[in-house]
Amino acid sequence: MKPILPLLLILAAVQFSSAQKVEKYFDYRWKECAPVNARYYSLTIKTDSGWTRKDYYINERKLQMKGLYADEDCKIKNGFFTYFYPDGDIEHTGKFLDDKREGLWLGYARNQQLTDSSVYKTGQVTGTSLKWNSAGQLTDSLVLSPDGSGTRLSRFANGRISSSGKLSAGEKQNGAWTYYHRNGTKSSVEEYREGALVNRKYFSELGKPVSDTANTERTASFPGGNAAWQNYLVSRLVMPPNYKIENSDRAIVVVDFIVDEEGRIEDAFTSVPFHPAFDKIALDIIKASPKWNPATDAHNRKAKAYRRQPVNFVQVRR
Repeated sequence: MKPILPLLLILAAVQFSSAQKVEKYFDYRWKECAPVNARYYSLTIKTDSGWTRKDYYINERKLQMKGLYADEDCKIKNGFFTYFYPDGDIEHTGKFLDDKREGLWLGYARNQQLTDSSVYKTGQVTGTSLKWNSAGQLTDSLVLSPDGSGTRLSRFANGRISSSGKLSAGEKQNGAWTYYHRNGTKSSVEEYREGALVNRKYFSELGKPVSDTANTERTASFPGGNAAWQNYLVSRLVMPPNYKIENSDRAIVVVDFIVDEEGRIEDAFTSVPFHPAFDKIALDIIKASPKWNPATDAHNRKAKAYRRQPVNFVQVRR
């Protein structure tokens, strides 16, 4: 039997006075908790520049975030910040000034493909902002003047245009905006006036006009609803053989995943791991999910939906 200790973290033997450091523990939802229930450990240290905070994935013993705050309570970000995936790779990085993004911010996929390059001024995007998917395909380009006016063009992974339109000052949609289905036909032609929708026309994937232009937005759903989804998870969940959880009777693995436009699961990964044996079981269950009912966005087309699912392993004591 292999014991698994849910909160082993070996910290460097550097001593600070209690006035210079603050230690906290958080559960998988980032709610402060007792150490026995923690998935993250946070260490904040007073420096000449402010308060340097480092958050760790406890079980992985790796950084989740490091950054500089102006205050001991870590309410005002004021310096460079870097966020990490559980394996230690960078998720995104950039600078805050008085709690607002400033300068160049970069984002990365789990394979370390650049996915976001944006420049900020007092918290607002300015200039050219580009986004890519994990395969390196350009999916979004935004060009803004200092007042927030400009243009936006988005693409599907297949290279076809997803949407396009103009923005007035303050990044408000203005004039005609056109949205497309993945097959290239128009899904919606919408008219905006300083951010307010004044008219729209819907079209089917075959290009035929749709008379009902009521809001089509709906979330992705598992057939049978949430109860059926929970039943699916429970029916396939097993404890890994020859493992025992110490100091607790449960373990939680959090899996992030996407429900694509056809209802299939894609890009599933463990965002809050526990232990490789448990992580694999949770991830395999999500990946093997039956098809979902796909989401529909406000522009009359199927859309990807992003989900985060805690998978709860309960240890039965005998």
